[in-house]
Amino acid sequence: KQAVDDLEKFIKGKDAAHPGMMRAYLEKKIFPHFDFDAMSEWITGPYARYMSKEDKIQFQARLQETFLTALVKHMGGFDPANTSLRYDRTRFRSRGDEAVVRVRVVRKDQPAARLEFGMQRNDGKWRIVDVKANGTSAVLYYRRHFIAELREFSDRDFDQRSREYMR
Repeated sequence: KQAVDDLEKFIKGKDAAHPGMMRAYLEKKIFPHFDFDAMSEWITGPYARYMSKEDKIQFQARLQETFLTALVKHMGGFDPANTSLRYDRTRFRSRGDEAVVRVRVVRKDQPAARLEFGMQRNDGKWRIVDVKANGTSAVLYYRRHFIAELREFSDRDFDQRSREYMR
């Protein structure tokens, strides 16, 4: 909750209008609250066992960059004068080491948007492992995208092998 409160204060300040300042703020203050290791694992699923350590590092770097770019884009449209954040009750799951923090983004003359931050506690520290916007999971979105890329790569690889075989 503190990270979201800090983000809301930043957005209401004058630096938020500059995309470079927004990007730097998100990277420095918000990204440490995310568990990109867990997110990468969930996105790659069983395919991760076929990835080299370097592949995993590159994948995670691409995921972070894609996520950061999307956040900067969406936060750029934030109108602080007409927007407020309202917290709903946090739900705890499992043995108390998983939680969902719900936030409603309330704008004048528009339906409220729903954000859900899926969180896990590891080594006593809570980290974000998924974000849902109006019911759409970022992790599931990126997983579908990753699998589509794998299929496209596999199809191209198959076409290339069959051409070589036919020679």
